[in-house]
Amino acid sequence: DEIPVDRISAFEDGFLNYLDTNAKDVLDGLREEKALTDTLKEKLTKAVGDFVKIFSA
Repeated sequence: DEIPVDRISAFEDGFLNYLDTNAKDVLDGLREEKALTDTLKEKLTKAVGDFVKIFSA
């Protein structure tokens, strides 16, 4: 809800880059598990929150 609709594409690109450089364990875990475990969900939620702060700044 915090990201304007016209910025969603930029957010998506930036977030995927952010995950690749700052939360690679989340991406690796998703590839390995092929499911969203509770641990991965917690890490992903934190990564989203952290990136939203950066993106919105």
